[in-house]
Amino acid sequence: MALASVGVSGAPGRRADSQATCNSGEVISTSTLMAGSVSLKVVTETCPGLTTSSPSSDAFRLDNGTVVIDNVDVRSPSSKRQTAISGTCDIQCMDIGTAADMSDCSIIENELNGIDGYFTAYPATRTTFSFQTCALNFINAIDEELSVYYPTIGTISGDVASDCLSGDMGSEGGECQEIPGLDWVFGAYGVTDM
Repeated sequence: MALASVGVSGAPGRRADSQATCNSGEVISTSTLMAGSVSLKVVTETCPGLTTSSPSSDAFRLDNGTVVIDNVDVRSPSSKRQTAISGTCDIQCMDIGTAADMSDCSIIENELNGIDGYFTAYPATRTTFSFQTCALNFINAIDEELSVYYPTIGTISGDVASDCLSGDMGSEGGECQEIPGLDWVFGAYGVTDM
C-alpha cells in the first residue's frame, strides 16, 4: 500500500462560500454522536447549489498528525461504489457563521480525533458536527458516497477553526477547499442554534 503526503495550506484569503450552497438544503438526518463524555449533534443536509464532479480513487486519513493517502475503507454498501477522498486543501477564512468559543471547537476536534472509524458522506451533502457555539463540517461535492475518517474531519476542520476562529471568541469561520477543484470541503464556523 503506497502512502503519499497530502497538504493543508494555511494561506488565508477569500473564495466563494461553499457553505452557502447547503444553506437552503433539506435536512436528511439529525442524530447524536457520543464521543467520549461529550454528546455531539450531527446533521446531514442536502446541498442543492452544488455541481458535483468525478470522484477521486484514494482515501486520506491522519497518521500521527500527518495526512496520508491510503486505500482504506473503499467498499460497496449498496449497488454504487463508495469512494474515499484524496488531495490537498487550502484554508480560506470568510464570514459564514457567528463567533465561536474556541474551546467548543477544540472539544469537537478532540472527540472526533478519538474515534477510530468512518462516516459516510452522501453525494452533494454537508455533514456537520456541533457542540455549543462551534460547528465543524464536511461537504461531499462528488457524484458518489465518500468514506470519511473521523480524525480527518477533526484535525482538518480543527485547523480551519484555529486559523479562522482565533481567540476565545473569534471571527465568523472558514473552510479548507480541495484544490485545484472542489471535490470536498472541510469547514468550521460559529453557531447559535444547531
